[in-house]
Formats: sequence, structure tokens, C-alpha cells
Amino acid sequence: MPAPYSKDLRSKVIEAYQSGEGTQAEIAERFKLCLLTVKRYWKRYQETGAIEAKQDIKTGRRPSVFGAAAEQRLLDIVEKHPDATLEELCVIYNKKKGIKSVIPVVMHRTLKRLCVKRKKKSHYAQEQDRPDVQLKRENFKKRNF
Repeated sequence: MPAPYSKDLRSKVIEAYQSGEGTQAEIAERFKLCLLTVKRYWKRYQETGAIEAKQDIKTGRRPSVFGAAAEQRLLDIVEKHPDATLEELCVIYNKKKGIKSVIPVVMHRTLKRLCVKRKKKSHYAQEQDRPDVQLKRENFKKRNF
């Protein structure tokens, strides 16, 4: 959501309309604002006498599923299962809590907010010790170096 206009601009718009310098449409054009914005400023000023922007603007986001204690439990789970995918972490967490509300998107956002960096494990990590894979790696090194 964009930042609200400054208090200074708001007061100039209100003062201009109060002093009769033009209609709301003319003032909106003069200050390069939307007409609806000027109407909202004037209505709010008449109802409350306030010029400042509202401070209780809702962000549209739901409150976090995780509280402080739950975040610590989640960190413990990640420490015990460092290679687990987001889906696996959700299953583990939901089983421990007895709920089904935590989904991968929520898990990802929470881990990001907690600054938990997770390194993806390569698909071939288990195969690196096989002789045929080692031979391919040696041949690749010889060709490229």
C-alpha cells in the first residue's frame, strides 16, 4: 500500500477549500490529486476535525499462526530436520500441534521472518559415492580443466 500524503499537503487542500478558492474538483486539479481524495479529506475534516492520515490502516494480512513459543518449537523442528522440505515441516508441525492449519506458504513466510536460511539438498547427494557417478565426475573434470 502506498504511503499517505503529507500532513502539510492535506492541510493546504483543506485550507484552500475552506477559503473558497474553488470547488473540490478545481482544488484536486490544482494539487494534482484525485477528486475522491479531496472529498475524503474534507469529509474526515468535517467529521473529526483531523487532518492527519489514519494510523490504523489494515494491511490485509492475517495474524501469524505462530506465537513466540510456537516459533521456538518450529526452530527446534528445523534443527532436528534440516533437510526437510516445507511440506514435510508442515506435516511434522501439524502432527505435534494436532492441527491442520499450517500450510507451506505460511511455513515459508514464518521461516523467512525468523531469518532461517535453508540449503536445498542436491538430488544426487546419495548417489555421489557410486563408482559410475565418480567416473562421470572424473571424466567431466578432465574435459573441463
